[in-house]
Amino acid sequence: MKNKLSEYYKIEDEELKKHWQQDVFGFDANVLLNLYRYTPKTRKAFFDLLGKIKDRIFIPYQAAFEYHKNQLTVISAQKAAYKEIRETLLKKKNEIEAKLNEFKKHPYLRSGELTIQIESAFDAIGKDLDKLEKDHPDYLAHDPVCEELTLLLDGKVGDDFSAEELEKAYRKVKNVTMKSPSRLYGF
Repeated sequence: MKNKLSEYYKIEDEELKKHWQQDVFGFDANVLLNLYRYTPKTRKAFFDLLGKIKDRIFIPYQAAFEYHKNQLTVISAQKAAYKEIRETLLKKKNEIEAKLNEFKKHPYLRSGELTIQIESAFDAIGKDLDKLEKDHPDYLAHDPVCEELTLLLDGKVGDDFSAEELEKAYRKVKNVTMKSPSRLYGF
């Protein structure tokens, strides 16, 4: 079983060291796009690691294409997070205040004081969000992630398939599935 599902078994340190020294590393688009989702510290560590294996990196054309195709979407989603969080906070604040208002005649609950504390807490969170958003890099104006990837991956991206090669692959898959769908899954 181990030889069929080796990824579920621990690799000995010597073997792991050998892989780090010899293997070619390939990455899909998600790995590249996640660089926008990492903290600066994590991103730097990842780029440092890539720098150590830079001569043994290969990126399939499709991964590079999908990176560029989805890059602006990921950047925009990171920026939109601030607005989404603000909207959620406002909704929750209003829900809490409405619930407290239901108990304004409660003898011990002091809903007025709690409302003031909630306002203060949500205002503080809003100010923190404003600062975080202000400090968030504007990758649409200047994108050091893309710049570093472009330099690092120069000459390391595979070629696209020609229309002829794709058609041939599509026909082959179609023939295999029409004859025996189970052959796709190794049955």
